[in-house]
Amino acid sequence: MTGVQTCALPIYTPIAAAIRNARQTIRVQAYGFTAPTILDALGEARARGVDVRVILDKSNDPATRRDGGRDGGKLVGAQFTSAMGIPTWIDHSVAIAHNKLIIVDGKVVIGGSYNFTVSAEDRNAENVTFIESVEIAELYGRNWDGRRAVSREYRPPRIYDLDPMDSLARR
Repeated sequence: MTGVQTCALPIYTPIAAAIRNARQTIRVQAYGFTAPTILDALGEARARGVDVRVILDKSNDPATRRDGGRDGGKLVGAQFTSAMGIPTWIDHSVAIAHNKLIIVDGKVVIGGSYNFTVSAEDRNAENVTFIESVEIAELYGRNWDGRRAVSREYRPPRIYDLDPMDSLARR
């Protein structure tokens, strides 16, 4: 890939392909984060030694989700990335961290209207742009570093921190 490429639905396939082609680093900033194809590709990248790091909006923190961080019984958002050993931060410092960005190997920037969600793929009109540019990736990388600096590291709840009555009430 060189220069700029745009993409409309289906979007998850080229995003997952870019993630699968990563060799060194992946940085993600996401508002919605439930797309299994993208989540799985990030987990696979981590498993093959790519340095994957993620910043998510507070809506991805299971403590703030009505479904406890599960979508149809599958782990999503911070619970998924944490379970995969991916360092994850929650950006609680703004009303909405409405970012939709992936930086691959410090040279490819993926972003657009597309939330990394099943809904975005199945129900919405969305777009994404792939930009191959070290200079632009550096600019977005600095922004990523700045957002991480004001975010809190995600730590999954310990089993003894959970209220069993709350769990029963959700059933």
